[in-house]
Amino acid sequence: MTLSRFSSRLGALLCALFVSFTLLFVAPQAHAVKPGVNFYTIELTQNSVTTKQRIKGVFVTCTDGQCAAPLASTAHKNMCIAVVKELGAVKSFQAGGREFDAQDIASCNNKGGAGAPSAVAAAK
Repeated sequence: MTLSRFSSRLGALLCALFVSFTLLFVAPQAHAVKPGVNFYTIELTQNSVTTKQRIKGVFVTCTDGQCAAPLASTAHKNMCIAVVKELGAVKSFQAGGREFDAQDIASCNNKGGAGAPSAVAAAK
């Protein structure tokens, strides 16, 4: 192997390592929500005592039935279902700028096992 082949292969290897590092460690952090900023805003149907519980990899903090959490690495509806399973039925659920409508809330509560019949089901 000549020196020119060795240096070109070494250059290609270093370039590949740099690109891999960038894609694995830097790029996922570019869109991350700033610390202390809540992505999810949740209102529970029953007021609960102040609690801080880990759900889907993020800490959900609740005070008097009002809960907040940063962005989780799961679908918003899955986060809603997990909150219902852990904390009880939700009255409202907002993910970023999108607020769940009555049908989404009813589906979330039913799949989470809240057990109460939904207003949407009663209307049918």
